[in-house]
Amino acid sequence: MLFILSNCQLKEPIKGHGINFLENRSNKIILNKTNKNDVVDILGNPHTKSIDDENIWFYFDRKVSSGSMINFSDNKLLENNVLAISFDKYGIVNDKELLKKNDMKKIYYS
Repeated sequence: MLFILSNCQLKEPIKGHGINFLENRSNKIILNKTNKNDVVDILGNPHTKSIDDENIWFYFDRKVSSGSMINFSDNKLLENNVLAISFDKYGIVNDKELLKKNDMKKIYYS
């Protein structure tokens, strides 16, 4: 039996790392109201904490599409979001910042 597919496009496979829908979940965090326990309930444990300050937490969301059938190594970065949350001495969120792919600076090496 032969199947003919016309006008059919396959979606490219996407590899993800981190927390899905980080931007949507970060909207649930309210400044000066949400505490550390609430953040863990919403986002889970932080991926990393600041070296200098235990009250700054970081969460990541990265999505990469796999290469084409011709170039397997040709990956494309679709999303690269980083959420930085800082807490006051009582564990209440006093600042949060979501950095997207376009906010990142390009660093060139020589």
